[in-house]
Amino acid sequence: MGYSHYWYPYGPVEARYFKRIRRDFRKLLILESRLFKPILFGADGTGAPAITGTHISFNGERHCGHQSRRSILFCFPWREDRSSTYSLSRLGIEESRIRACSGGMCSCEAMALFSDSDREGAELYLGADDLFTGSVKTNFKPYDIAVQCLLIVAWRRVPGFIAESDGLKEHWFSAMLLCQMNLGYGLAFRLGKTCSRADE
Repeated sequence: MGYSHYWYPYGPVEARYFKRIRRDFRKLLILESRLFKPILFGADGTGAPAITGTHISFNGERHCGHQSRRSILFCFPWREDRSSTYSLSRLGIEESRIRACSGGMCSCEAMALFSDSDREGAELYLGADDLFTGSVKTNFKPYDIAVQCLLIVAWRRVPGFIAESDGLKEHWFSAMLLCQMNLGYGLAFRLGKTCSRADE
C-alpha cells in the first residue's frame, strides 16, 4: 500500500505521440531545473534520469542522506475516503521538501514510459503482458511532482489517455501550474478524464 498514480491505457506509446511527450517533458525539466535537478535520478535511484528517443524513466534518490523525520505525518486521501486533504501551499524547492522523505531514501517505484518504437525494450521492462492499467507508487516523495508532470504531459499529448491517483486534484495543483506556466497547458487537467484537445 502507498500513495500511487495510475494511467490507462498501459504499454508503449505510439512513436509520434511519444516524441511530443519527450519534447515537452524535456523542456519542462530544463526550464525548471532548479526544482527538478536535485530530486530526479535514474530508475534505480542512482545516476541520471533517462530521457531518450525510446523511453523516459526516473526515480528519486536512493541514498539521499536526509535525516529521519518519522515524527512528521504526511496525510493523503485514499480513493475510498476523500475526507482527508493535504494542502500544498508552496511551489518549487520548498514544495520538494514538503513531499515525504522519512529519512535516508527519496526513491520508491520507478516511473517509466516507452515508445512503441522500442517494443522489445518495453516488454523487458514492463513485461510481455498487454496490461491495460499502469501504476507507480511514489509515496508522495519529492520526485512525485515530476511523475505528475509527466502524466499531465501524456494526458495532453496522447488521445484517450487517462490518469488516476490516490490523491485529489489539490495534490496535483502544483504540477498542473508548472505545466501551464512552462508548456501552455495543465490547468485544464482532470483526474479520470481524457483531454478533449489531445494531440493538437
